[in-house]
Amino acid sequence: MFSLIIAGVNPKCIETGQVNGYDNPIYKMIRTEYLKFFDVHQSREMVSTIGKYMGLTFDEEIYTYLTDDYGGHPFLIRDICSYLSRLVPPQRPYRITRFMYLENKQSLDRRLYDYLKLILDVLKTWYSIEYELLTYLAAGDTATFKEFAIEAAESVSHLIGYGIVVENGSEYHFKMKSIQDYIKQTVQLEGKLAKKKEDKWKIVSEKRNRLELKLRKVIQMVLIPRYGHDGAKEKILVVIGGKRSEELSKFSVNEIMESTDSEIYLEDTRKVIIKYWEDHERVFGRDRETFEFYLKHINRNRGDAHAKEIPEDEYNVAVSAFQWFDKCFLYRTRLGISGSLKRKTG
Repeated sequence: MFSLIIAGVNPKCIETGQVNGYDNPIYKMIRTEYLKFFDVHQSREMVSTIGKYMGLTFDEEIYTYLTDDYGGHPFLIRDICSYLSRLVPPQRPYRITRFMYLENKQSLDRRLYDYLKLILDVLKTWYSIEYELLTYLAAGDTATFKEFAIEAAESVSHLIGYGIVVENGSEYHFKMKSIQDYIKQTVQLEGKLAKKKEDKWKIVSEKRNRLELKLRKVIQMVLIPRYGHDGAKEKILVVIGGKRSEELSKFSVNEIMESTDSEIYLEDTRKVIIKYWEDHERVFGRDRETFEFYLKHINRNRGDAHAKEIPEDEYNVAVSAFQWFDKCFLYRTRLGISGSLKRKTG
């Protein structure tokens, strides 16, 4: 009998039904376990032990602060304590008080921004829906978060497993307060706080690009299982038509939809989905009019591409449109569409 351990920063390799068009042989075959972060007792043990060698002692409250603010993450806590040690006089022994910790809290958090960005970039890259869920929770919209916790249970389990979110009864909270603060400051909570023209451009542009990639993936996942690779490719090219269709016919359907160099545009995805709407109803429901209205609005109002001012009412509609699409993707996780819009088998 053999035992096999696969270690990594996320469990995507065992949660993806297909890899490069082939069934994943280890799909759902391995139990996922996440390394646990420290509680207050373990944080105290680590910090006091290392601090003792450096001639430092700490107020008892600091162990709680470190655990709450940084989720018991051993690396983050050690890095923060290392920075604290450089803020105090060189004479030892020295006691670091809770007042000193609180007075330097903002500079401590700024020091970790690169690490926090790295953590969130993993979610953006591999689990974009989980990242969207965090923005709801950071905004205080716990009702929406709990609503999706039922439909997107796997996505929420990732956040809990990563030690970012903790479940307490029927409520959900950030375990790492520093990540909540970071999201509030950098993501601007779905763009609701965006006031400057440049901020609106950036938000709309980034979300439109992400939406286009998700829609491409949806088309692949819906048409390929039903019509096969060749059939799906034929249906897509029929909609595109003209010279572009002839050029794209040289490539496989996956190459057409996944390559950033292929001449497939957001409007193309709209036309394909509308042409084969009955196939895509499983993702977007029967609300075809809303789908068309929102996608046309997003594609038509490209003020960021022309450095134009985005009217407040049009910007608000765009934000609502992106949220509507995100909810469609979330609600259809049981069909195989989750954070990375992956296809499930079995």
